Amino acid sequence: MNWTVSFIVVPLFTAFFLLVSSLWMRRLAGYLALLVSGALGLWALTLLPEAVRGGTPVIIGGWIPPYGINLYVDALSMGMVALVTGMITLGILFQLTDGMAKRPYFYGLMLLLLGSLNGMILTGDAFNFFVFMEISGMATYGLVAASRNRAGARGAFKYLVLAGAASVFFLVGIAMVYRSTGTLNMADLARRMPLMTGGSALVAMVSFMIPLLLEAEIFPLNAWVPDTYKGAPSMVSGLLSAAVGVASAYALIRFFYFIFGITYFGKVVGGVKVAHMLLGLGILTAVLGELAALSQKDAKKLLAWSSVGQMGMVLTALSLTGSMAMHAALFLMVSHAVAKMLLFLSVGVIIRSTGTSNWRAWKGVGRRNPLLAVFMLVAVLAILGVPLFSGFWGKFELVGAATLRGLMGFWAILVVLGGSVVEAGYFFRLIHTMFEQSEEEAPVRIRARAGYWLASLALVVVIMVMGLFPKPFSAYFRHSINGQVSYSKVMAKYLANARNPRVR
Repeated sequence: MNWTVSFIVVPLFTAFFLLVSSLWMRRLAGYLALLVSGALGLWALTLLPEAVRGGTPVIIGGWIPPYGINLYVDALSMGMVALVTGMITLGILFQLTDGMAKRPYFYGLMLLLLGSLNGMILTGDAFNFFVFMEISGMATYGLVAASRNRAGARGAFKYLVLAGAASVFFLVGIAMVYRSTGTLNMADLARRMPLMTGGSALVAMVSFMIPLLLEAEIFPLNAWVPDTYKGAPSMVSGLLSAAVGVASAYALIRFFYFIFGITYFGKVVGGVKVAHMLLGLGILTAVLGELAALSQKDAKKLLAWSSVGQMGMVLTALSLTGSMAMHAALFLMVSHAVAKMLLFLSVGVIIRSTGTSNWRAWKGVGRRNPLLAVFMLVAVLAILGVPLFSGFWGKFELVGAATLRGLMGFWAILVVLGGSVVEAGYFFRLIHTMFEQSEEEAPVRIRARAGYWLASLALVVVIMVMGLFPKPFSAYFRHSINGQVSYSKVMAKYLANARNPRVR
């Protein structure tokens, strides 16, 4: 596990190399990025069985925590690294053949995003998390603006302003917990949180929450979503949903379940429990996201608001607390990432061929291109939670967890069922239009190349395997949740040696 740091260092150094060698790496930049991300993705899958057997701290620089910086590798963190790396690898593969031609700096930014997201997932230090979060933000701004049109610049600017303002709150949270506890190591913070008074701990939790909720597209911090998704290249829009959003949701789990602990969900702020506040935000996000998607004529904005609705369901699951709710949230996260990436890639191919993102102009596209339409339908059924597709098990577990939570659970069930009905309305309207007979002229023949078909086939396989054979994934998610709970126990022996911080 000592080479785990390579998941961060290799992409960052390769990104720097591509950025400084852009004049003579025009043709090889994309292939080098694909080689690096693909190799790291395969290595993450190779290390996953070892990570499942038990969590392992990775000491950086030979200094034992909390004095030194450490990474932490367990089943959940390595699984998230594999997911994020896989999504970015498929995105690069698509871009090389089916996306609009990009310069070497674009692939450098892709690797910069990969290294920073892996850093967010693996780091055991709160300030390091902030640094990686800022790096991922800078990479995202550049990737969104890479479309080189007014919509892309507007979306990147809106994301830049809101994310920059939210980062200030995260720094405030870091300052507060460091002043009260004297540490920023996540395991040490979890142990010392009782040293903070109730009011200070809640203010710090809210300060940490704001940027994470913004990145996870949670209301009311998701005003950047429609313009950013619309203006970005389709593949980048998919990564915003499938990689950035998922990494941020994972960070919510780490900070609010591990550092602050489940007891803070029962704290009262202004007469309202924290858990109820999170549930309210999750419900509002899901409802507003689904209703906004229902009114969209632009396919990319429709998918953007659909992503907002899905992340609202994830937050709803997290707010219910408990292992079953956590299991539901993880299943929803993974299914959403895979299905939404497939949809964005498919929509990107259609937009490139038809010249429009207005889905009402896509009449007959499904008739002329049946395999592409079938791939889109598979992704739609996964998002809807139809049995035998991946999303079903996440929603099923969420309903099961909700039945144990009284009135809170009733509202959660209402959101899941109502949101699924609205999703079915706008998605089947889109699919129906694609198979509708065009009366004016012959529909456009979509010319997708190898990158699209290979990436889409891989995503379809994952969706079907998760839907048809859920037991291995369920066992893995439950083991991952238990691994997070034992994080502090694994780190205890390192923290106990704090008096002699230098490793001999």
